[in-house]
Amino acid sequence: MSVSDRSSSSLSQQQARWQRVEKLAAWMDTRWNVGGIPIGLDALLGLLPVVGDGSSFLVGVYMTYQGWRMGAPKRVLLRMLTYLGVDFLVGSLPVIGDAADVVLRVHQKNFQLLAVHVSPQGEIQDSVANGGKRWGWLSG
Repeated sequence: MSVSDRSSSSLSQQQARWQRVEKLAAWMDTRWNVGGIPIGLDALLGLLPVVGDGSSFLVGVYMTYQGWRMGAPKRVLLRMLTYLGVDFLVGSLPVIGDAADVVLRVHQKNFQLLAVHVSPQGEIQDSVANGGKRWGWLSG
């Protein structure tokens, strides 16, 4: 396999990761429209105590892992995990957690974070990750 073959293979893997994360975010947060309000599996899973929020958390961790594989800066990954942790904790509250799943849309926020910092081709788009001073201790 030549270097160019490996590069195109790597690029196609990167694009496949990007598409998986994008689809998961949509399925988890905005898959259906109910009464003009977009909802996804996260809101439905949240109706199941503990198991639902745990499942949603694990999907979010998988998305974060894919972000890591795509080269997202550490500070972005940390922010993604923080959003997931807050979602899990708030989601454990009856009724409030269910409403929060619909309003917060954590998986979409995490995908948007990736979209700002990593391109589908795996190029780092974040100036901070490329040597900026703010949050430098997390971007290395």
